Amino acid sequence: MQQLLQRQQESRLALTLPQPEVHTFSGDPIEYWGFIRTFQNVIESKTTSDSARLYHLVQYTSEEEQELVSSCLSMKPEEGYQEARSLLKKRYGQSYWIATAYVNKLKKGPPIKAEDNSALRRFSFLLTGYKNTQREIGYISKKENPDTLKVIVNRLPYGLKLKWRDVADRITEAEEREITIEDIDGFVTSKARAATLAIFGNVTKDNPVPPRGSKFREKPPPKVSKLRH
Repeated sequence: MQQLLQRQQESRLALTLPQPEVHTFSGDPIEYWGFIRTFQNVIESKTTSDSARLYHLVQYTSEEEQELVSSCLSMKPEEGYQEARSLLKKRYGQSYWIATAYVNKLKKGPPIKAEDNSALRRFSFLLTGYKNTQREIGYISKKENPDTLKVIVNRLPYGLKLKWRDVADRITEAEEREITIEDIDGFVTSKARAATLAIFGNVTKDNPVPPRGSKFREKPPPKVSKLRH
């Protein structure tokens, strides 16, 4: 009886929660697993009708992805929905495609400028997402070779690249192991966190020049007129 009352209370509380949204899937392999899990929780779990699930899957895909899913509408609903899910996974959910999409995004972005804390933070989020996704899908990317890691590190500001060189030396010499994406992620995440500290994150150069017209601006020495003989 107590368990029944508890389940009823949980059901009532669940009704008060805001309804999560399913964002349209546009074919980015990086977003595939997030989209599928959201779709399962928000749509699939609330209906046993494969026909309804398939039509919702069509609704929440776009362009080429929608054409791919729509090709299953002529099939029996129970077969069509499973085939649509299978086609999406083959095209966008394979471990290789997800890892490739992450690596390309990490490599091809513009160089991060010094003191561009916002760009450094976004870069750290992308690195962490790649690391976590690798761990979740149990896939070690063959693209994670030294040349790829070097291209990723080269996007960092010059000062951070100098600091990373010391970290890389410690890993290869003292720890005697190969460098991984987790090492770069840990380094960038710590530097991004330090750069965005509320009080000490924004570091400026010492002795800044006061603006023109300021009373604190150092005045040039007075000119000494030459005496005529």
